[in-house]
Amino acid sequence: MDYTKGFKYIVFYVFISSIFLSITVYVLQNYQKNQNIFSQNLKKIKNTQDNFQKIIDNTAAKGVLVYDLSQDKILASKNVNKVYSLASLTKIITAVAVYEKDKNLLSEIRNMLKTSSNPEAEKLALVLGPDEKSQVTYINNFTKKYNLNFRNVSGLDIDIDNQGSRITGGEGSLIDLINFVKDFYPKYPELFDETILKDNNTNIITDDLNFLTISKTGFTSLSGGNLLVGVQKGLNREIFILVLNSTEKNRFVDVQNIANFLLQSSI
Repeated sequence: MDYTKGFKYIVFYVFISSIFLSITVYVLQNYQKNQNIFSQNLKKIKNTQDNFQKIIDNTAAKGVLVYDLSQDKILASKNVNKVYSLASLTKIITAVAVYEKDKNLLSEIRNMLKTSSNPEAEKLALVLGPDEKSQVTYINNFTKKYNLNFRNVSGLDIDIDNQGSRITGGEGSLIDLINFVKDFYPKYPELFDETILKDNNTNIITDDLNFLTISKTGFTSLSGGNLLVGVQKGLNREIFILVLNSTEKNRFVDVQNIANFLLQSSI
């Protein structure tokens, strides 16, 4: 019997087995390591999302919506389906409706949005009809599928008697307004070019918001403070931040806090 040959087979078998065992141990160790990293990353993501939601919940605004346009996804929210007064955010709808009627009014529309001029909005709305009734009918038909409702083209509160009773000039939920903006902003981004410029802008924090792409303010006694902004986060990722029914000053604080966290986090 050739014991030498048998011994060689045993040595070879042991060698192969040790290699296989080493590979198995290595794979299992790395699998466990990767699982631990994955679990840690999930925990970090959850903590980031929880912290982001806390910022949203602690805003002075009664309604907040943070919407990722590129992903068609709500990132955080607060009372998105409740109806609020839109105040001068109404002018976004007026601007789009007028622009679709007459592209030659681009310069006037840009200025109206930046300065939030009520007389300018009323002047531009003459394109939609000869009087306020016909103009309001036009924009209500224009926005019918978005469940928005308007009583004038500027968003100003309306006095209904001599005793101080008032009703809103325009109203809708956060999700209704964002649905309108997400449909028409990509179609007509040129309307909002000047809303990110500081001069004569009713948004006093344009210079404090990094990567700003769009902004529009609104304020009346019924609406409180409203503000819509868009910010660019990374390549080709645009996010809208909308706050409604904050205060005149805190709307800027609310948006600034949300934007700062958003741009610095992994969300």
